[in-house]
Amino acid sequence: MNHFFRIAGWALILVVAAFIVTGGSYRGAALATRAEIEGTNVSSARIAADLGEEFVELRDEYIGERRGLPLAYSEARNDAVRQLQTAQNSGLRLPSATWTSLGPAPIPNGQTSPSVPVSGRITAIAVDPTNPNLVYIGAAQGGVWRTTDGGNTWTPIFDSALSLSIGALAIPLSSPSTLYVGTGEANSSCDSFFGIGLYRVDNADTSPVLNGPINPLVTTGIAGTRAFSGRGISQILVD
Repeated sequence: MNHFFRIAGWALILVVAAFIVTGGSYRGAALATRAEIEGTNVSSARIAADLGEEFVELRDEYIGERRGLPLAYSEARNDAVRQLQTAQNSGLRLPSATWTSLGPAPIPNGQTSPSVPVSGRITAIAVDPTNPNLVYIGAAQGGVWRTTDGGNTWTPIFDSALSLSIGALAIPLSSPSTLYVGTGEANSSCDSFFGIGLYRVDNADTSPVLNGPINPLVTTGIAGTRAFSGRGISQILVD
């Protein structure tokens, strides 16, 4: 009999210690313990349904403790989740919009369902600061195209470049007829291609003249390495 009480006493101490260590997470522990005693399998979804928001907080607190994160981390995440739920429950939605493809010339058998002609992935857009009808677009692997009539017709102006993968376009305010083109798509998708450097296109609005690629040797690191080889340019800053 004394042996039985000693075992029971140690079991009670262990339960109390577990309660203290877990920060008083009694209800979640009680559900799991009840499932073990009854020989049933209570899923986390069942526990979540019984505890509601408290389950999310207890779970985040537990994971945070194992990762060595402060308690404030889980509290901040819980606040963000509540804000997201409030926004979703409020019924706020962005207004629907209808898009019309204007060009360049479509690519047949696009990756759509059902399959229809598409224009490909556009990675950069630049509008002439003095003429809103003069627009340049850069394609993921289709070079640079120009429209002078607000998108009704398009003309390729970059086909002679060493790379047709475009990452960025920029027009300087001081010289609107000059277009800077950064090659190499920077989206890091499975079909993104790296570039060969930077181009300056003179007379881009009339008779384009390509200068480049501008791809200097690095001054530090591996000797003989080019600065932009094997890279994608995602942004160009001009005066």
